[in-house]
Amino acid sequence: MICPNCSGKNNQSANFCHYCGYAFSEEERQASYNETVYGKIDKARKAADIVTLKVITDSIWFRILSIAVILALGIWLRMGGVHGFRLESSDDYEIQYLEETDTYYLIAEEEEVPLRFVLPYGTKRIKVRELDEDEDVVSTENYDPDEGFTLSVSGTNHYRLSTSNGKKTTGSIQLYLYQEED
Repeated sequence: MICPNCSGKNNQSANFCHYCGYAFSEEERQASYNETVYGKIDKARKAADIVTLKVITDSIWFRILSIAVILALGIWLRMGGVHGFRLESSDDYEIQYLEETDTYYLIAEEEEVPLRFVLPYGTKRIKVRELDEDEDVVSTENYDPDEGFTLSVSGTNHYRLSTSNGKKTTGSIQLYLYQEED
């Protein structure tokens, strides 16, 4: 540390000038320390501490935003999440999908086709209605989402499948099934 009174060089930790007896103030000693390598390292550490996880998570705005994101994600998942209700690809059939009408056209090799689905969160039942060309219900079956089922190719009839969480319908698709000709 350099004395402002006599310009003498002193030890970094000195409280008084070794040459003239000048008493260094706390601010002068701190300013001198900040110029050393150790002072610069401490300064860098303090700057890094500002962006630590503890500082960020102690913020009230971070906590409010975190709760809002978690609630929104929970609501979104309860409403069907990413996938909703849709058919998955399978080696048993070829899928063609018409987005405007949410209609699937399946071309299968066999007359009986096991289906694979992505179901909305919380699905408790899959309702399968077979409809004729006039949209009149021919038959209705209910399935548990954990049990597999097959649909049959049946002329001009088609199927309407819907999922339910026990309280309301959570998804619906229309499905036409055709057998591949040899």
